[in-house]
Amino acid sequence: MRRLLKSLGWALATLGILLGSWDIAISVWVDAILLTDLGTVWHKLHARSLLLIESAISRYMHPYLWNPIVLGILLAPLAMVLLIMGLLILVLLRLFDLQK
Repeated sequence: MRRLLKSLGWALATLGILLGSWDIAISVWVDAILLTDLGTVWHKLHARSLLLIESAISRYMHPYLWNPIVLGILLAPLAMVLLIMGLLILVLLRLFDLQK
């Protein structure tokens, strides 16, 4: 299980770096800052699930959780979200290894 999580962390971090490089290359090419956000990618992949998650969080958890928190994550650049998630997994695995 630990090896799987470590591989997932490295894959997410690598994908974040690659997508960040892609966004930088496109931004240089068109001479404007263009960053791919998580919400746009999720909407293109499966719009119905995004709407379902929004209504479930707003209705069953708390509306405040959706608007500033989850919406802020969805509007963040995809490369940054993936990189942070990957590094967070790797750091947490490292901390749990040091405690043993």
